[in-house]
Amino acid sequence: MARKRERKSRNQEWSKVFGEVRKRVGFGLAFYGHTQKSLAESAGVSAGTIGRIVRGDSKNMFLSTMYKLAVAFEVTPNWMMAMDSIELLGKRRAERRMAA
Repeated sequence: MARKRERKSRNQEWSKVFGEVRKRVGFGLAFYGHTQKSLAESAGVSAGTIGRIVRGDSKNMFLSTMYKLAVAFEVTPNWMMAMDSIELLGKRRAERRMAA
């Protein structure tokens, strides 16, 4: 029973990571002006893979895919898994707009 709870907890953690990657891919598409197809070409993955990530249909992904996406966006793989810097970026943009 304890192993089952442990496995479920681990799966929930990875699910959160994939959710963060999905948010980052969506943000990167908008921020860098990529289409799903152009991102797929830049990252060296299929357009279907990008589509599944964006829609949230991907229950898992290879770390190599996440790395390729990070390289395409010119960010670190760690950035792909955390939302705090997007929020920080949004705050900085808002501060710049208010100062202008």
